[in-house]
Amino acid sequence: MTSSFVPELDDIEFATLVEDGRGLIPQYAPDWTDHNLHDPGITLIDLIAFLVDQQIYRVGFVGDSLRGAFTRLMGVVPRGPEAAEFLVWPVPGSMPILDLEAGTRARTPDIVEAEFTVSAAVRTVAVQIAGVSLVTGAQEKPLGNGLTEGRDPVTLMPHTGGGPRALIFELSAPIQQLAGAGPVSLGLEVRGRAGSSSADWDAITIEQEDPGGFWHPLLVEDGTEGLARTGVILFQPSPLSDAWRFRLRLDRGFRPAPVTVTRLGLNVLTLREGRDDAEAVIGEGTGLPDQRIDFFHDDIVDREGHLEVFTGADAWTLVLDLEGSGPQDRHVRLTPEGLAFGNGLNGQVVPLGMQVRVGPLRRTLGCAGAVAKGLNWVVAGLSYGSNIAASSPGRDRDSLGDLARRARQLAKRRSAVLGSVVLQERLMGAGLGLARVQVSPRRRPGLEGAEAPGSRTVLILPARDPRQPPGPATQQMRDRVEAHLAPMRLLGERFYISHPLYVPVDVDVDLVVEADADPQTVVSQAVAAIRARLWDVPRAPEQREAPWQAGRDVMVGEIEGMMAEIAQVVQVPGCRIAPAGAPLGRDAIALKDREIALAQSVVVRAVRAMEGGTQ
Repeated sequence: MTSSFVPELDDIEFATLVEDGRGLIPQYAPDWTDHNLHDPGITLIDLIAFLVDQQIYRVGFVGDSLRGAFTRLMGVVPRGPEAAEFLVWPVPGSMPILDLEAGTRARTPDIVEAEFTVSAAVRTVAVQIAGVSLVTGAQEKPLGNGLTEGRDPVTLMPHTGGGPRALIFELSAPIQQLAGAGPVSLGLEVRGRAGSSSADWDAITIEQEDPGGFWHPLLVEDGTEGLARTGVILFQPSPLSDAWRFRLRLDRGFRPAPVTVTRLGLNVLTLREGRDDAEAVIGEGTGLPDQRIDFFHDDIVDREGHLEVFTGADAWTLVLDLEGSGPQDRHVRLTPEGLAFGNGLNGQVVPLGMQVRVGPLRRTLGCAGAVAKGLNWVVAGLSYGSNIAASSPGRDRDSLGDLARRARQLAKRRSAVLGSVVLQERLMGAGLGLARVQVSPRRRPGLEGAEAPGSRTVLILPARDPRQPPGPATQQMRDRVEAHLAPMRLLGERFYISHPLYVPVDVDVDLVVEADADPQTVVSQAVAAIRARLWDVPRAPEQREAPWQAGRDVMVGEIEGMMAEIAQVVQVPGCRIAPAGAPLGRDAIALKDREIALAQSVVVRAVRAMEGGTQ
């Protein structure tokens, strides 16, 4: 059973319209006495009733095109199909040196109805990973060969939470890299926070060790999205020296959650289902203005990528809109449904009978192109390896039902059109006497940690002398903030004006400084940095460290990283934290949505390098 919010407007029948019209004759034409069907006037009434009946039907009819237009008004546009992708891990043993171009065909005897190609250009190498180790602090911990065989998984904590600095892999022999050769592929099978956005992750950095023991960053294309998912990292070894030791830097960028690496290997390929077409005919010109041609076919992937449009030998230019196009400009606009051409004033009209061609195209089977695990693959005539995991599921073109479901989900989330960052900027620039504002979407006081659709918590911190302890905003200030936000509130949305909750934190740090450094000066800098970071408002206008964000857990690794950035600090051998008065340790201090960490007891000790005495 289905329901609709669209009212039923076509609720009157043709016969009723005729009878209503005939009933008005005595009022407006009393001399008209023949109301039988043969009378020409009655025929006109029938005709008028027919036209009115059609108009009522059209006004009340909500067809597929209108429903699609409604979803676009909500920001939901049709998506094309998506091809299945998967990794092929090479057969253990020697691998010849191959230069595989993107688009190289791959096949398996188990599937004959689909086509598969290599996603990116790769140079395979005739070496293997001989050993893997983790770098924690200044020490290198060997892990053996378990990862290369898919056993002995390794869990990597974020470096800000005390995790390792780097993962080193050593090859069985140096790579004889040539200038101009393709990149080498490193495959990683990862278990992490499934289903999360990769927007919070930074790309992995790979470095190569030279004969002098120095590490140099390489050109990298990270298909794992910062170890957020299983994928391939392509890296370009330096041709200046033989390469046999590489390291993945785990202490650069931002990785908020632990991940587990279960497999590591060279020469891993990413295969993609689908085939490439040079071009296809999608329609003919009508010679009429504003012609539109449907180009949203069921099997075409990535219409926006490198698309070219032709009529005969003439190429058309894709533009964002046709308003600035002249009568002689062969301009065309890509719409959610297809291509939109000009009207003779803004862009040319497609000549009558002229074929419209587009290309290059990639076609896919969508969901039908998904691949089960454990198939053997032949690439470039070589029995290459197998996919140890099933492919991604692929996706078919969005149907109208898919668009409606996405629109309903969007409506339920009720995400604000006015972003939280914009709200913060508006409040800070409104002269309300605020030192800081933090807006938390889909949150409300009293439901910390749980989503509250249609709600936003607005934390306000009044301006004050940063040397003084914090206090709540007055009711008068809260009323001014609420009045300022009222015109920006969406229908059905609620703003909760609140003050932060504070969690005092104790910090204890040991530092090793350079031999010629003044330990007391470094200690003063370290204490000032910690107190500036673990506070709610900036302590100085030029302060580099941002005050602590509400709801952000306090981690030992973040304090250690901050200390390591202080000039003349060589090492941070010890760091312990705890809520004020609790036993110190290395466990993270979990904070709720509105809680901000404030430094209470801060103890920093420093010794010079090569000395044993405490300064």
